[in-house]
Amino acid sequence: MTGQDLHVLESAFESCQGTMRSQGSSVSALGDRLGSIASALGDKNVGGDQCGQLADQVRALVGGLQQLGGSQGLGGAAQGLQAIVEKFHEVDRAQAANAKLVVMRGKP
Repeated sequence: MTGQDLHVLESAFESCQGTMRSQGSSVSALGDRLGSIASALGDKNVGGDQCGQLADQVRALVGGLQQLGGSQGLGGAAQGLQAIVEKFHEVDRAQAANAKLVVMRGKP
């Protein structure tokens, strides 16, 4: 892998990582907004039993959105991409430090 290959790969990973972080925070924000709606709907004085059932459904949706946007969802995937990029940098630094270390191409 050449330095140029590494740069192209890193740019692609960073772009993907940025999108995931952005989407993760958007999903979390949506979950927060829905959570506040669910609280209002859950008040039986406001909407009665049917709204209470709807509030329960919204709360379930909020839980799913929070998981998707949290550290185990898109945020976790973004961290995973960052770790992969760092490993590529480690390999690149090792190759630069040791001229005998070369990437094998084809069959050994």
